[in-house]
Amino acid sequence: MAQGLSVDCHGMQPTSAPHFVTTERLENAMRVVALLVETAGDAYWPVLERLETEHAALVSRQARRDRYLGRERFPAEPRQRVSGGGSRADKRAAKR
Repeated sequence: MAQGLSVDCHGMQPTSAPHFVTTERLENAMRVVALLVETAGDAYWPVLERLETEHAALVSRQARRDRYLGRERFPAEPRQRVSGGGSRADKRAAKR
């Protein structure tokens, strides 16, 4: 099959829309497989590990490409965990 073509699984006919692997698609797949592991058991664990490996490799390739092109990406600021009003100890202290 020519590069850039994909196969319609239902009719097995080639389509012209290529399906590229992106970090977003891999992250979504990891969420889905994590739910499978949680509900169906560890049989899906190797799939999750493979997705993690592919995600890490893609992020690494993108970072190296950007570094070589002078578009170095800086890590995003760490996300602040939003809590529901503090820890249990904080809530107990506030009641006093």
